[in-house]
Formats: sequence, C-alpha cells, structure tokens
Amino acid sequence: MQKSATEPVVDNLKKITLSITAGTSAQKSDIIDHPQTFTFIFGLRPDGLTPFEYALAGKSSGAKICLQLKSVELNRIFRHINLPFTREFDDHTEFFLAANITAVETANSREVVQAMAAMAGCDSNCDCGCGCG
Repeated sequence: MQKSATEPVVDNLKKITLSITAGTSAQKSDIIDHPQTFTFIFGLRPDGLTPFEYALAGKSSGAKICLQLKSVELNRIFRHINLPFTREFDDHTEFFLAANITAVETANSREVVQAMAAMAGCDSNCDCGCGCG
C-alpha cells in the first residue's frame, strides 16, 4: 500500500471513519438516504483483509468507493466488521453501498485492544469466522 507524505492512507491498524449511504442503484440513496457514520480499525484479522477492506486499502480521506453487493454475501464481504445498519438491507437482494472515507487516523493501542476484544466476544452466531457460529 502506498503512503502519502501529506495525508495518511488506509493501512493496517489505522482507524477509518466512513460516511455510508446505500441504494437500489449506484445513483440512488433510497435504502440509507442520510449518511451513517461508521468507524473501525483496519486490518485486524489474522487471516487477512476482508473484501471490504481490500476495496478501501491505500485510499485516503475524501476517497469514495461504491460496491454492488448481494445481501447473502454480507458475511463474506465484511466478516468481522460489524456494520451497525445491516438490517436496512434485509428487504433487498442486491444493493449499492457507497462509502466516503472521512478520516484516516492512527489508532491508539487502547482502540486496537477494544476492537480485538469485540471480535473475540462476538456472540451473535453471525458466521463471520470468529468462531461464534
């Protein structure tokens, strides 16, 4: 992953803040119309990046990605990254998720440990690969 001298890029153990919308097409935000803010620590899984993390890798604040997703693939795409608004997608077989990177920061050690503990404490039978399912 490339590093910029002027602004940080999405890389391992960075705290990434996203503004997320979703819609039934790439041009619409009719599922999540008001941007939802979401923050997570990038690159925590010992078995590698999730497909969602690969889409963000190397980008900096201000970059935007748009992914066409199928609801049946959400666990595979996000794995341990627990989006707080996935119930919004329950009635949609396929949708488009737009994520705007609003901040890329260095995570402090406390934030990393908290994120790792949350991964280890997953109890939702989510089939995310964490062992709870």
